[in-house]
Amino acid sequence: MHLCFDLFPVSWTGFALIAIPFYGRTTALLSWLWIAGNSIVCLYLLLRWVGALGDLGVVFASVIVSFVLTVISHHEAVLLPLPALVTAATLASALASRSNSVLRRPHNSGA
Repeated sequence: MHLCFDLFPVSWTGFALIAIPFYGRTTALLSWLWIAGNSIVCLYLLLRWVGALGDLGVVFASVIVSFVLTVISHHEAVLLPLPALVTAATLASALASRSNSVLRRPHNSGA
């Protein structure tokens, strides 16, 4: 969640830029790509570790609640982080559905 808000700092200077040991601060583009990539990877790993459809519902509800609380507590605009979150979640879901995750497993009907 936090990464989606980090994609849109007030300006890409100082601590908004990713720092790499022995290299220093990266460019704004590389920092943005790094943060966007990490948000997709984190969501992908989360979806891979979800064990049941009920857990997936809890994850979905948790993401929504934490997004709303972040907006309320920091008075953040949602016009940019929300589409970033939806895009990252869509890409992560597409990747997770191709692997052996709850998104791909057939659902038993109680047989």
